[in-house]
Parts: sequence; structure tokens; C-alpha cells
Amino acid sequence: MDCKIPVREAIPRDVDNTRTDVQWKAPDIGCYKANCSAVGGKDGYKTGIGVVIRNCKGEIMASCAQYIDGSFDGVVAGIMAVYRGVMFSLGYGLRPCIFESDKTNEMNHIVNGGHMLASYGHILEEIEVLNRNNPGTRFRSTSRVANHVALWLAKYGLESADNVFWMEDIPSGIKDLVEAERPV
Repeated sequence: MDCKIPVREAIPRDVDNTRTDVQWKAPDIGCYKANCSAVGGKDGYKTGIGVVIRNCKGEIMASCAQYIDGSFDGVVAGIMAVYRGVMFSLGYGLRPCIFESDKTNEMNHIVNGGHMLASYGHILEEIEVLNRNNPGTRFRSTSRVANHVALWLAKYGLESADNVFWMEDIPSGIKDLVEAERPV
């Protein structure tokens, strides 16, 4: 089954990521959705990344909370979170996949292939190479509310200072959040 959205979906530059009325939406049947987020530590020396991949029923297929020793600006951290999401979904064969983040500018860089000469251009290129043979892959921006599970996982990764992976599961602290988002 194919997803019904074009491979390269344009992201409007005027998306308001502070909206509170936009909830997580399940992908089409036969597709997965990976929500990705990154957060920097208060000390400025570490970054947490969170990824949650769900199916069309909103069921958790895989999730991870990762710790990176080093601080990155918001653009680089956001792009790295999506890159980790791509690697994670490929590693578990969860394709085709829609990748979402609440960072509109970063998602625009991925979709439009812009700033390849920037310090993070190699990450953009790697994302493109990894997805070259994966039809149905899409990248788009979403509201912060629709991405809050990934943000929680990023904070968890930052706090745990370790890399933690779950298959068909998620930390017990956010199970209620995930259940509340499941389609009826």
C-alpha cells in the first residue's frame, strides 16, 4: 500500500508552531509516522534526541531517547533528530515513513535541499542519500503539540545520558499521552 501524499511535500514558511489546536494525526494505512525532536541541556554541553514511530492505528512500533555529548545550535540539533529518525526507521524496516518535526526551518532545509554548504550540509546530504530508494518518504513540519511525545523522549534522553531503544513500547511515564492521541 502506498501513502497518498507526494514524496516532496512543500512546507509553508508561515506555519505557526505555537498552535495548540493541532493534534497528532495517524498516517495512511500502510505507512508509518516518525516524530522527531531535539533539546539542548541547560549546561550547554549535551543534546537529547527523541524519536517515536507509530503506525496508522497510532500504535507504537519503535521509540528511542538518545544522548549526544555535545551541544549544537537549534538548526543542527533539529536536523540531527530527523537524521536519527531516518536511521532508526531504516534499521527496523518501518517504511514508507513520514518524518515530522515542529522545527519548520529545519524541515524546509531537508525538503528543499538548501544550505548544502552549511556546517550541517553533510547531514542533509546523508538524509537525501538514505531516502533515495525509499518511495513514499516525506518530511514535514507539525505543531509542537503534535510533536510532544518526541520532545518528551528527547528530554528523557538528555536526563538519562544514555541511548535507550524500545520496540512496540515507550517509557511508562508517557503512555497516557500516547494513548490519548490514538485514533478512535
